[in-house]
Amino acid sequence: ENPHKAEEYRRLDSVLEAKADLYEQFSSASRNGQPDIIPVVFHILHQNGPENISDEQVHDAIRVLNEDFQLRNADAADIVPAFDSVAGDMNIAFRLAKLDPFGNRTSGINRIETALAINAGEQSKSTIWDRSKYLNIWVVRSIASGAAGYTYFPSTAAGIPNRDGIIVLHDYVGSIGTGSLRRSHTITHEIGHWINLPHPWGFTNNPDRPSNCNSDDGVF
Repeated sequence: ENPHKAEEYRRLDSVLEAKADLYEQFSSASRNGQPDIIPVVFHILHQNGPENISDEQVHDAIRVLNEDFQLRNADAADIVPAFDSVAGDMNIAFRLAKLDPFGNRTSGINRIETALAINAGEQSKSTIWDRSKYLNIWVVRSIASGAAGYTYFPSTAAGIPNRDGIIVLHDYVGSIGTGSLRRSHTITHEIGHWINLPHPWGFTNNPDRPSNCNSDDGVF
């Protein structure tokens, strides 16, 4: 709908890549092998239904994330052999936030009773915490688009910072409670996009398109 935005997003993507290179250059030595910590806040939007998931389910989702990004997930044994040599620990650790934007102690779980839990979309992101300090995740009962979850690439989020984060259905969070083992990696998938990773076959949602052979996953 806005073709002029494409060039701006490409420019922002180039800026991001340059900053990422500088960050890696100057921070890898100072980290001494310690992972980058990403504070996470789960905004649980609910109407006292099954979408009001337990603290335990949120903690389980964090466990799954850390296992996935640190190559400790059980299904790592199923990696296609051709990719064994490039699979690895991303040196990222996810932690539930301990301080809220005002400096008060928090569990990192923010419960809000609201009708925005139903047919959720951009309007449901009214509780965003500072995107430069937190990964915002909104848990909802249903998503208007019919998706299980979605987020924006960094170049897009830079243009709409008050919409940066992930919206996800409650039954795609963690492997316990309303979640399930099969669906528990959905947030891992969305965080991939959040940190600028397209699908392995490129930007489309359809892996079987011949045109994908000319696409790239953006990993250097």
